[in-house]
Amino acid sequence: MNKPKYRRILNVKTWKTILWCFIFLFLTACQTEQESSQKETSEERLGKNQIVENEYAFSKLYGYIRFFHPSDEASDINWHNFAIYGAEKVHSSQTNEELRETLEELYLPIAPTVVFYDPSTEEVPDIDTTTDELIAWQHKGLAMDDLAGPSIYSSERVEAKIENGELILSENALFNDYPSKEDVINVQLTDELAVSIPLTLGTEKIEGETINNLTLKDTRTLGGTKDSINAFKNLQKELSRVSEDLDDKQVQFAATTVVWNNFQHFYPNFHVMDTDWEKQLIAYLEKTYEASTNEDYRNVLMELLEKTGDGHANISDTRIPFTSSLTLESREYWPFQVDVIDSEVILTVTDEESPFEEGDRLISIGDKNVKSWLEDVTDFIPGSSQLKEYRSLQYVHELSGEEIVIERDGTKHTFTEIEKSKVSLDEFKRDSPLKELEDNIWYVNLTQPVLDEIKENRTNLNAAKGIIFDLRGYPYSFEETLEIIQLLTDQTLIGPIFRFHGAIYPDRKSPILIDEQTGFEAGKGTINSEIVFLSYSGSMSMPEYFLKYVKNNQLGTIIGEATAGADGNMYTYSIPGKLLGGITMAEVLNTDGSQTHLVGVEPDIWVDRTRDGIKSKQDEYINKALEYIRAK
Repeated sequence: MNKPKYRRILNVKTWKTILWCFIFLFLTACQTEQESSQKETSEERLGKNQIVENEYAFSKLYGYIRFFHPSDEASDINWHNFAIYGAEKVHSSQTNEELRETLEELYLPIAPTVVFYDPSTEEVPDIDTTTDELIAWQHKGLAMDDLAGPSIYSSERVEAKIENGELILSENALFNDYPSKEDVINVQLTDELAVSIPLTLGTEKIEGETINNLTLKDTRTLGGTKDSINAFKNLQKELSRVSEDLDDKQVQFAATTVVWNNFQHFYPNFHVMDTDWEKQLIAYLEKTYEASTNEDYRNVLMELLEKTGDGHANISDTRIPFTSSLTLESREYWPFQVDVIDSEVILTVTDEESPFEEGDRLISIGDKNVKSWLEDVTDFIPGSSQLKEYRSLQYVHELSGEEIVIERDGTKHTFTEIEKSKVSLDEFKRDSPLKELEDNIWYVNLTQPVLDEIKENRTNLNAAKGIIFDLRGYPYSFEETLEIIQLLTDQTLIGPIFRFHGAIYPDRKSPILIDEQTGFEAGKGTINSEIVFLSYSGSMSMPEYFLKYVKNNQLGTIIGEATAGADGNMYTYSIPGKLLGGITMAEVLNTDGSQTHLVGVEPDIWVDRTRDGIKSKQDEYINKALEYIRAK
């Protein structure tokens, strides 16, 4: 009889041993993987921190040298290309020593008298101040890159000499304030790196001297050497090969650098805001590092500009986050306009051939809930709260989708195959620029050409009980609007104060405040009717300017909403990546010196639009004006 075959059965103790071995190996593997992951994350984080610190040091120094160091080389460099080139060069510095060497390589050819040092181990260096022939920067606003043509702003390198202890300035001086020859700023770039920058340089007269085929000027700034001049010449060759593709990370860093520095040194309205602009540089260099696409970066730039509160701060082809590649020419419009009424988005004007009706509540376009989307969009819109809301409503036209959902009388409706148009509907369905609304009360739309019709109807207007001037929008022209306003008084018109911030020091320190009271000659004063001006949150810049004249000179009653709070001439500048930016360079005050930034021109009588008024196709601004005039 054959013996049965038995499988060996492991006892319980053996099984426990094997099980614990497996658990140990599993936990060890998990721990190893976790440690490896932590190490990779740590290394990645270290790399990001180093890169951002490098870019911060370069960006911080960029504005000081570009705007306040008066060397010949600094005035001859292509600063946009330099921003791109420098951002790329410092990117790979692994240590503080490497960063210092790279910054010296970049900046010393441009500013050979600046001195880098370690503030933890080295004394602040002395700067030679023996010369009495000087040159320094003076700024009235900023005018080194204005692309809009002739400017009310100025930037000048001003020469000076000291004779018998008296400072004598050259004829191009913008004001009498001038840095002393001992004025030096010391800037901390990292914990172990600082730089000393003189704000004045000595000059000397020369006669056509040439070094290595580089002809020098009749007057040159002191401090340069043959080595620095050669290095400068080589740097210019490198800059001529720089590309401006916004998809490149170094171009994005350069754009952040340029935008931040323009506002850091010259924006005149930070003193009435809570923004800590200094802290935004490191924060938005980090966001620049993290931006993965061109579109992501444009949104980073708009989010940075939102921190300025400047209604003029915008990017040329950035109309809206998420779809910011749209240009003005490519914009199309839905067959309606919208407003926020009782916290809901309501259609205020509709195309008669569309399925929409005035008073419909707009719920969604495509996959976007419009109300929630608008709340998100305001994070990317600079300006006052009223301007943010107004502009966000204009951006509804940038949304796209196959379905539009509205609510009408408690019932939801979904519409499809709605086409956009190249032409937007007027926000208030205005037609003729001049008309008689009712017996002896006239309406004048200043956003359209209307002066000729006013002249033709001068007799009727002179005898009118009241005239309603509509400034809900941008005036047709400055000259025409001024001439019309001058018909309302025979007195000299006193306008708002333009306060220019002169600068001889960086970081908006000790600004030279230059107040220029605007005004116009006495008008013809032939219209003595009851006058009303209509305003709303979309009245920005020029219409605000004229409404200040109305209020300051008591030319009429303003009815409507507060204006945008974004008055003042805009300075247009270029941004690496072939973009254009805007910035307000003059602070605008009421005649009594009170603030207008973010506040705007407040109406004498407020108008709150209602959904019922919209449904009944009423212009509630005009209704309120008529009610006011009738009561007089």
